[in-house]
Amino acid sequence: MAGTLSLERKIMTIKPFKNKKERIAFDKEFRDMLTKPSINYEQMKKTMFTFKLLNLIKKCRGKGKFQLAINLANKYKLDKVKLEEAYYD
Repeated sequence: MAGTLSLERKIMTIKPFKNKKERIAFDKEFRDMLTKPSINYEQMKKTMFTFKLLNLIKKCRGKGKFQLAINLANKYKLDKVKLEEAYYD
């Protein structure tokens, strides 16, 4: 059954296309939805780097290299709130 998809309260309904132009627009939008990534890779890379850096700082603290941990925090401008988070290991 040809139609457009709409999500309303998590119920999927199918409505028939009014004309060929609507069908072409739907097909293009559907193709884009399947092929384009929904993840912002730049933000993901930045977050991954931050977690790696925080893990490295934690290891430095554990080995007694406090000055190195302070220098890393200062170099990458990590705020106090980020350094106090405990879920990065």
